[in-house]
Amino acid sequence: SKGGFYIDDEPVSSLAMWDLEEVETGMLYKSNDYYDDGLVTIVEFFHSECGHCQNQAPTLQDIYEEYGSQINMFAIGGYVLSGNTDNQNDIANFKADYELEYPHLYDDSGELMSDYGFSNYPSMVMIKDGNLIFEHTGRMTYDQITTELEKHL
Repeated sequence: SKGGFYIDDEPVSSLAMWDLEEVETGMLYKSNDYYDDGLVTIVEFFHSECGHCQNQAPTLQDIYEEYGSQINMFAIGGYVLSGNTDNQNDIANFKADYELEYPHLYDDSGELMSDYGFSNYPSMVMIKDGNLIFEHTGRMTYDQITTELEKHL
């Protein structure tokens, strides 16, 4: 067992791993390369038409600019909101519209977010040393996110 962290009674060791493509560059990112590299990895699950996701995007960019050398950070999309499923284009346009520099990945399975136990946007996890160290659904402020982050740097 990897400690006492559980999502929906699933031990962290069963966290879904992923190999996903970045929508702008086509680069392949693999969770195995980041989840256990000694850094905090932030993963945000989002939808391009979600108001809270839109409002939080500049906050996440600020965090990336401030902490980017000390963390891994990804946004993952490809999910449904009000019958509309984000495709790679929607995600790429979202990234461009908000001038976001951190990788935005496309989940072609559309299932990864629910694999992590989430059904609302935005939802975030922080993972370090293979362990889930934080999870949250809903918009967060810069101070809320960095307070959690600073505990684990």
